[in-house]
Amino acid sequence: MHARSRIMGVALVLAVVALWCGTAMAAEAGGKPAVLFLGGLNVDDAAKPLHEMGIELDTCVASNLAAKLESRKYNVVVPYVQYDKSLQKVLENFMAEGGGVLVISPIGHISRQGDWFPNPEWMAENGARIRWETLADSDTNNWFTDSMGAPLSWSSQVSAPVNEGVRGVLTLVGRLGWWPPVGVDFGPDWQVVVRHASSVKGVSPDGIPERLRPYVPKELSTNGPPLMGIRTKGKGRMAMVGVGGSWSLNGP
Repeated sequence: MHARSRIMGVALVLAVVALWCGTAMAAEAGGKPAVLFLGGLNVDDAAKPLHEMGIELDTCVASNLAAKLESRKYNVVVPYVQYDKSLQKVLENFMAEGGGVLVISPIGHISRQGDWFPNPEWMAENGARIRWETLADSDTNNWFTDSMGAPLSWSSQVSAPVNEGVRGVLTLVGRLGWWPPVGVDFGPDWQVVVRHASSVKGVSPDGIPERLRPYVPKELSTNGPPLMGIRTKGKGRMAMVGVGGSWSLNGP
């Protein structure tokens, strides 16, 4: 299993199961979670680790999301699509009724800032404000570069309710493609469950997209910024992971 598989085999499973365990729909299901991926999904890196745990998976396009959720077959949704103005309302209603939503960093090229989703404004409204800075691990014994040139860092800062049987998380740091992994300022409604290693710190970004100027932190991160958080939303839950879907869900 290569590095990206290890990342998804831990981080994605942690987030999905943590979401599901705390929702009203989990109580109704009485078994394994059923996860609906809205958009692309890499079979080897994301789907296989979940299948191995007995988790049901399905995918759909944005226009079919509402109809899919009306079946009440799914208790977790992972959106990974370009912006559709109908999505936020559907996802908010899903959480209000007891579903879980796993949010990843926004997707989209710099030239299509209006199409980013999940978008930074929606997450900020929900108390999770991304920090537009580059992350770097200062401990040379804690990071390495894989065969794809991806800078990876190991963190053991994983806490309840997602730490049972978990030694740690291997995650992307630094810049690979347009969307680097980002830290997140989680508000009081959020519980931070995974942090980057304490040796990971913020570095000034190479470029600042116009839409992200409000999200450039006044002070750079120090001592392992948050990587993943969970909060209650209605009867359901929302989680956010600061690694983009182009790397974690449907990359090369």
